[in-house]
Amino acid sequence: MAKLKGVELLIMSLYYKKTTPLIKRLLFFSFPILSDNELDKLLDNYPIILENVPDKNEIVQLKILLFFLNTRVGCSLFFKSLNSAKQLPDEKILSFFEKNLQSQIMLKRKAAFNILSILGVLITRSNNIATKKLWKSMKYDYDINQSSYKYSPNKYSGKEVDVAVIGSGAGGGVAAGIISSSQRKVSIFEKSKELIESESSVAEGEAYSELYESNGLAQARGSGALLLAGSTLGGGTTINWTTSFETPQKIRDQWDKIAKINNIFTSDEFSCSIQEVLSRINVNSESNVIPLKERKLKEGLESMNISTKSMPRNVIGCDGNDCGFCGFGCINESKQSTKKTWIEDAKNNGSDIYTDVLVDSLNITKGRASSINIYRNSQKETIEVNDVILSAGALNTPNILRKSGYRNKHLGNNLKLHPVSGVIAEFNEAQKPWLGSMQGIYSDDFLYRKDDYGYIIEGLPLHPGLFIPFFSSLFSLDKYEFLNSYPNWSGAIVLTSDSGGGKVRYNNKGPVWHYKLNQFDNENLLHGLGNICRAYEAAGAKKIVVSSSPNLLWDRNSNISFDKFTEDIESISYKPYNLAIGSAHQMGSARIGSDKETGVCDENGKVHGLENVYIMDGSTFPRCSGVNPMVSIESISHYLSTKFIN
Repeated sequence: MAKLKGVELLIMSLYYKKTTPLIKRLLFFSFPILSDNELDKLLDNYPIILENVPDKNEIVQLKILLFFLNTRVGCSLFFKSLNSAKQLPDEKILSFFEKNLQSQIMLKRKAAFNILSILGVLITRSNNIATKKLWKSMKYDYDINQSSYKYSPNKYSGKEVDVAVIGSGAGGGVAAGIISSSQRKVSIFEKSKELIESESSVAEGEAYSELYESNGLAQARGSGALLLAGSTLGGGTTINWTTSFETPQKIRDQWDKIAKINNIFTSDEFSCSIQEVLSRINVNSESNVIPLKERKLKEGLESMNISTKSMPRNVIGCDGNDCGFCGFGCINESKQSTKKTWIEDAKNNGSDIYTDVLVDSLNITKGRASSINIYRNSQKETIEVNDVILSAGALNTPNILRKSGYRNKHLGNNLKLHPVSGVIAEFNEAQKPWLGSMQGIYSDDFLYRKDDYGYIIEGLPLHPGLFIPFFSSLFSLDKYEFLNSYPNWSGAIVLTSDSGGGKVRYNNKGPVWHYKLNQFDNENLLHGLGNICRAYEAAGAKKIVVSSSPNLLWDRNSNISFDKFTEDIESISYKPYNLAIGSAHQMGSARIGSDKETGVCDENGKVHGLENVYIMDGSTFPRCSGVNPMVSIESISHYLSTKFIN
């Protein structure tokens, strides 16, 4: 086995040696201010990034493509050049991306899209001299620190467990806090580390690899949607942008109807759970100074008679004025994550917290989970349990049940993402798009635009990790000008209520997530993008860019009319890889329903057909929440865990 591993490592080393020349040439094409030595420093991360992509089948396809493109034949066929990969002329590279990103053939669009994604990730997920040079050229006023995150040691004891809570985020953290307040002994299992925020310095590149699911590289097959989810003690609440909406009443009504259960989400008890959550995590709109980066958005929207509101945030002692790095961990410890609140309650109630322990599956006999299978330091162990609370999130909870042999036609289906796409705009005045509340304002005027589905417009923090990868095909802009003007750009997103759904699956190489944007949701998304563009134009933007693929650009000094620009936006196809989309909200993949024909778990969160297994996380949503779901997840978990102990 060791010999085979050595052979595999040799093959891997030879592969990256062979494919590095093209990546290096493309990096220089995209970022010509970098020296040869600085490019080499970036390339140190090239193997790490590719090997950490969770969908191994997708990455094999990309590896084959990159290998072929590094050959003379590949350069000739794809770049129409007789030069080697490292000597490709700029015009040939430009032609390759422009033609393939606009191709009618999905595989060609996907190839160009994925290569650009790698370049964007390489440049923003590194932490070296190349990154520092770029940040300086962009006037990104932020110090990069090496080895900036500090963690608590694993305290795993290996003893038998009464109530096993699997996951520590908005679902698991609340469940642990509530259940531990009864006579039950709770053990929290978190597959990742516990961040010591007070001893850490935030760093964007490191944050994605340290605090996010699958190193921040998870994507959905069929769309290339970037899936951002927390993977640390506190889960998504640790890296959440502090945006805190309670579940809208109309959504609660629909949840009852879809679940075919009367008076559950519309009940007084659920309303009480919402209020308990809002109070415990200190949700308020007063701790929010509208940041400079969103004032133009507010001005433009209100000039169009689109209302804006101050974003509710779950913080204590922070107005966001001098911050803007919540997505990388709250070093001021102001954010009221589950780690700061419900998990602290669980600790005080005597709960055990086990980090760096992956729960892989349950051992189910006669409709009951007798034990859980865990991996610690790559070693498999089995632990006996009395009850199991699954709170691993919508991307992972279904696969734990599938690996356990449980089957249900809804399990792993109905995955909702709140697909997001964005717009950036350049102004004459500085916007400092990285500074201030992550999201200072929003507009929900179009939340129920059509058939009770629509979108929200929200402000966007533009750290380089979001700025560069989503707007990497701006070939018509001078690279130096684009980077140097960075402080003058502002951004906003459309958060779409999706009527369609995806799937959560796994194979022998790991998890696989599927998602395609349907035409109905795409229309709502484009409507929102158009409104943001109109708002920025009304507020005096010099340039406006949409995160389509390739990026659409409007320049006030160009011959392209603004009407033509918005028409082009509205005509973007819903077919894959025409629009760069992301998701920080994953929901609905093990939804609540009255019986196994309508859902995976019942009104108590108990999995249909299992005696002692419950689900308490965002996967229980009957449909998407329509708004950022953290409070909704905590409310459902509070409601279900309260029923559990009663």
